[in-house]
Amino acid sequence: MSSSGFDSNCRNPVGTGSAELSITNPISEEAFGWDVFVTESATGEPILVVADWESDTNGDDSGAVYLFTGDLRGDLSTTDASARLFGYAPGDAAGSIVGAANVDADPEPELLIGVGGLDLALGGGAIFVVDVPTSGDVVLDSATFPLVHGQSGILDGIGIAGEVVVGDFSGDDGLPELALATPFHGFGRGALYVFEYPHTGQRSTDDAFYTYKDDLGGPKGVATDAACGDVDADGGDDLVLGARVGSTGFGEYTLIEGPLARGVYAPADATHHSTEPGNHIDIGQAVDVGDFDGDGTVDILVMGTRWDAGQDNRPRVWVLDDPMAATLGDGAMAVITGQGGNPLTGEGLMPEARFVGDLDGDGKADLALSTPSSDSVTVAFGGTVGTVDASGLYGQSIGRPAFVVQGPTDSGLGFGIASGFVSSDSHTDLLLGAANGNLASLIYGGRW
Repeated sequence: MSSSGFDSNCRNPVGTGSAELSITNPISEEAFGWDVFVTESATGEPILVVADWESDTNGDDSGAVYLFTGDLRGDLSTTDASARLFGYAPGDAAGSIVGAANVDADPEPELLIGVGGLDLALGGGAIFVVDVPTSGDVVLDSATFPLVHGQSGILDGIGIAGEVVVGDFSGDDGLPELALATPFHGFGRGALYVFEYPHTGQRSTDDAFYTYKDDLGGPKGVATDAACGDVDADGGDDLVLGARVGSTGFGEYTLIEGPLARGVYAPADATHHSTEPGNHIDIGQAVDVGDFDGDGTVDILVMGTRWDAGQDNRPRVWVLDDPMAATLGDGAMAVITGQGGNPLTGEGLMPEARFVGDLDGDGKADLALSTPSSDSVTVAFGGTVGTVDASGLYGQSIGRPAFVVQGPTDSGLGFGIASGFVSSDSHTDLLLGAANGNLASLIYGGRW
């Protein structure tokens, strides 16, 4: 779930109060801003997608996804949405994850919406494929829309968490394939399912042409998160997975090089695994790919949460320019530490990290690392080399190579992170979700 602008040395702290756009949900005790995404229409009009899986429109936690278009400045609320998509029944949790990609033959992207509570199969969940509505309300009815759902009797947890990415993973037809990371499969062991084109009708995980999972032993979480890109520079799409438990118990990142062959595979079949020895936990909670150093090749982002367990639960990101290194430290060009949480209350355990395009216009992908329990997002600029420690700098600028975006107290800023071209200039813009505060904030690029 990205480019261009001008460079400036004036890098002051940015709070969400100074964001160009703030969107709020006036209904309290919901989770508006849980996940966010930026896409565009066939005519190039930007569309902001904001999810609220706790929306009660069609019953408790039926869920909702809101689309915003038009003049994206100032203060808006959910009543200003150009279109809304709702879960069909109580407990559907529509919007547990959101994304967009062009997965059919028309020129417009489709929305990919996680409906984690959908009970077509016991605990199965689903991903819906939905044409982007231009106006009005849409109910996500399983009888109407194409979807992929979990298997009967298996806690697949499709759409509850994890990620959905799109690429030509078979490498032989140029057609889009859906890859679903499902960390809750098999009561926490995790799985990755890849589905061939066309994406029509109802399919279950039994229909995947490629399955990667570990059904032996205890929880492994082999597919906590997923991203894709040409990591090995052979012109094809590869998969990067995070495994927050993994074979070590501390988590790891996994590389699976394409093209994929049909079948069922285990972690021993992956191209490479890497972790970091020492006091690190939940490595692989988030992964992403981007060109952080601007050299034209793919770099890999790997995040671990609670890397200093027993202290203040600060998240850490490794940016790898050597995807085959034995440890993350050996392969990293940069290591960024974010804000701390509270080890006594368990806060700080749900951070997020993503490459967010080129916010400052220097030709390199920047990254954002959030700590929702601190209501903060650390932005580190592409080209950073070495170690950056932003912990404890609540709302303070530390200049280049990074700064901190500070949200309202107890807002949970950073549950959702996305970027895209929203304003009319050439700068990449940053969209942040704050699920505890029922808030989404858009910060236009070019001001960094």
